[in-house]
Amino acid sequence: MNIKSRETKLRPGNNLEYFFYATNWDSAEHLMRELLLLNYSVEISDVSNSEVSFLINGCTSDYISDENKLAWYNKMNRLAKKHNCVFDGWGSRLSM
Repeated sequence: MNIKSRETKLRPGNNLEYFFYATNWDSAEHLMRELLLLNYSVEISDVSNSEVSFLINGCTSDYISDENKLAWYNKMNRLAKKHNCVFDGWGSRLSM
C-alpha cells in the first residue's frame, strides 16, 4: 500500500504536533480519518519494529491554550483507544 498517497502535508503555523502509534494499517487509517475530520494535518509512516508498525502524526489546525490542553489530551486518548492505537503525546514549536 502506498502510504504517501494517504498523507497530507504538515501546515506551518500550527501549534501542536501530535503522535500516535498503531500496530496495524486499519487502526492507523481509521484514526487518520477522524483526525482529518478535526481539520488536523495527518501523516502515516511505516515504522515497522517489534512493538509498533505505524506512526500517525500531524499538527492541530487551531491553537490549543494551556487551559484547554487537558481536555484536548483526554480527547486524543479517547480517539486512540477507540481505534486501538496509542497516543504518545505532543510537541510544540518554540518561539524565539
